[in-house]
Amino acid sequence: DIDNNIYNTVLIGSQCWMKENLKTTKFKNGNEIPKLTTSTIPPNTYSYYACYNNDDNNCNTYGALYSHYVGNICPDDWHIPTDSELTILKNYLNTTPGTKLKATATNVPSWNGNNQSGFQAIPAGHLISMGFSNKGASTGFWSSNNAPNGFAYGYTLDSSPNFDSGTYHRWQAISIRCLKD
Repeated sequence: DIDNNIYNTVLIGSQCWMKENLKTTKFKNGNEIPKLTTSTIPPNTYSYYACYNNDDNNCNTYGALYSHYVGNICPDDWHIPTDSELTILKNYLNTTPGTKLKATATNVPSWNGNNQSGFQAIPAGHLISMGFSNKGASTGFWSSNNAPNGFAYGYTLDSSPNFDSGTYHRWQAISIRCLKD
């Protein structure tokens, strides 16, 4: 990416995914993405990233959490997947897609999956209106699609074997996994 982070990749079906959550701190034009340094989202805050609990070590380990307003900040030749592309991933994995996407108990950081897909999702948590939540228990991935009324689509992984589509407020912050163009 523009910060010179190097990402491992994995081919799942016909899709090439990053095996790690995005960590960039800059927009594609080189400008800094504003970094949120509070534990709650101030009013009228839109494009930003955050490190869980404002700890930079969490960005290094889990990747950054981004609001949907940052847009496509994936490296050149990569993009934030559409809702349809995330559905293709889910359908390709068929039964228990969440289990197949999540890291295992022996991965660092660990989770309750079998990582059969090689995607190695990690429980990065979220930043919602009430503050940081669920690191170690769940994660969400943005799609590039907006939903009505200030929401956007994303997919969630938690303790279940599922990989569920849902909506988040666009100003909330979750992870980004990039997909090769």
